[in-house]
Order: sequence, then C-alpha cells, then structure tokens
Amino acid sequence: MNKTLEKYVKPLPALERADIIKEIESSILEMENDICSIFAGALLIAVGVGAWKLLIHYIKAVSKTKRHLSV
Repeated sequence: MNKTLEKYVKPLPALERADIIKEIESSILEMENDICSIFAGALLIAVGVGAWKLLIHYIKAVSKTKRHLSV
C-alpha cells in the first residue's frame, strides 16, 4: 500500500472516535427535540382548529335557539 493511502486508511485513535460518537449522539438528540417540537406544534394546531369549529357550532346553535324563542 502506498504511504498516502495508509495515511487515510489508518484507524482513528480512541479519543477521536469517542468525540465523533458524542457528536453523533448530540445530533440525534437535536433531531429528536426538533421532531417533538413539530409534533407539539401540529397538536396545538389541531386543538385550535377543533376549538374554533366547536365555537362556530355553539354560535350557530345559540343563534338558532334565539330565533325560536318567543316572548
């Protein structure tokens, strides 16, 4: 094997491997946090849409009841 290739093929020292593993774990945790934030945001949007529909339904029901009342 030529010396240039050996330089790139040599195994990494244990300390360097540990740093790479820590960096990968950190990236995975960041992605998990991002995914949790996206799911939480989607859940809040769904709850907000549901609440809005419930409010519209309530307003229509009250309006209908008001029309049928007689004094």
